[in-house]
Amino acid sequence: MIESYRDVNRRKPGIGPVIGSIVGWAVFFLVLASIAYIGYLTWYYYDKIRRGEYLDLPQFATKMTEASPENQAPFAAAYADRTAIEDQTSPAFGPAPASAKLVVVEFGDYHCPYSKEVTSVFREMMATYGDRARFIYRDFPTDSTAADPIEAALAARCAGEQGKFWPYHDKLYAFQDRLTTTDLSGYASQVNLDLERFEKCLQERRFESAVAADIQAARASGVIGTPTFFFNGIKVAGALPRQAFETIINKLLQ
Repeated sequence: MIESYRDVNRRKPGIGPVIGSIVGWAVFFLVLASIAYIGYLTWYYYDKIRRGEYLDLPQFATKMTEASPENQAPFAAAYADRTAIEDQTSPAFGPAPASAKLVVVEFGDYHCPYSKEVTSVFREMMATYGDRARFIYRDFPTDSTAADPIEAALAARCAGEQGKFWPYHDKLYAFQDRLTTTDLSGYASQVNLDLERFEKCLQERRFESAVAADIQAARASGVIGTPTFFFNGIKVAGALPRQAFETIINKLLQ
């Protein structure tokens, strides 16, 4: 039987499936390229750490908030004096320093969006290493436009005085755009602090010398912005992908 023109035309594939196939393959290769790129960055960072070279990739230059000029480090160090940055009075969790195979120090700022970006992920990740890794948080206020650049850091220390540093720390990052004195007192109530004691501590600026010591230690160690991490004294600047952090930590714990 001779098919009609209409029947033959009906069996021809439309342009839609062809375009869909092209788009599908394009997405597949894009995802594949992204995975390969992250893998390359992870290898690159680990190789730099293994060889003890300075870790500061241009790809992550936009993933760090630079400090105000007066707090800029006078030089770019690859290593830090561990006794100077692994302060025993700073907020920390994990095993005692003497028994920790890896000590990670973060210099962060409650006003910095990149510190906020990595803080919860990084702390969650560090908690999985149990008694092998210790994490220390130190302050390096970078926002020179804030009315009081160090007030949030002082408030967190005051919360720490009542054993609530980490819950309060998380509140500050969660509500980063609301860090007025009134807000700080509100967060103190939310984490069940003794409000009168907290406000007295904050008004007295009781921990100002501790925050100043953090800033000085950061500058002496070549820190120019936040977040900046030190893995057993080796500097990693900027907010890296989680996979890169995990690879660095796992390799150093081997």
